[in-house]
Amino acid sequence: MPKEVINREALVDVFDTNDDSEMMVVRGLLEASNIEVLLTSVESTAGIFPFRNGPLGHMRLQVFESAAEDARQIIAQYRQAGQQEMDAAGTDA
Repeated sequence: MPKEVINREALVDVFDTNDDSEMMVVRGLLEASNIEVLLTSVESTAGIFPFRNGPLGHMRLQVFESAAEDARQIIAQYRQAGQQEMDAAGTDA
């Protein structure tokens, strides 16, 4: 039986949001770059309001410390691309 490898490296926060969609996009970008991601829900209203539509509270993405700089660069590129799209849409109007 293979021996399980345990990574004792610290996790660091690289992204936080209240928006489910944005969290899924950023998580997908990081995972597509082979960066392991841990999603943590800081506060959840699901238990209080089980039939609520919308975000389930504040969420954050954490990565191993060794991947944090790469993750932050990917997130910065994502935000920059989004800003450029908004700027281009504004000039087309």
